[in-house]
Amino acid sequence: MTLTAVEAGSPPEFRFATLMCSPKIDGTHPDAKSTCDELNAVNGNFDKLTGTPGICPNIWRPVTIVAQGFWQGAQLSFKHSFPNRCIADHASKYVYRF
Repeated sequence: MTLTAVEAGSPPEFRFATLMCSPKIDGTHPDAKSTCDELNAVNGNFDKLTGTPGICPNIWRPVTIVAQGFWQGAQLSFKHSFPNRCIADHASKYVYRF
C-alpha cells in the first residue's frame, strides 16, 4: 500500500511511504515491521487504530493522511485529516509516523 501525508502550507508539504505486510514485510516506511504489527492488530482497519498519549501545540496546520492499496487481498482506501502533524503522529503508534 501507499501512505501519503499532505500538510497544508504554501507550498504544501508531501510525504510518502510504501508498505507491504504480506507475504513479507517490506517498503519505505521507517518502521515497517511495527506498522504491519499495528495494522494486523486491527485487521487493517485504520479507523480502529489507537494512538499514543502526547501533548501537541494548538496550531492549525492540517495534515491529511491517505492510504491506498491492498490489505490481505482486499482493496483498501482510507483518508483522514488531522489538525496538525503532531496530532496525526499521536493518532497511531507507528502507522502515521513516516
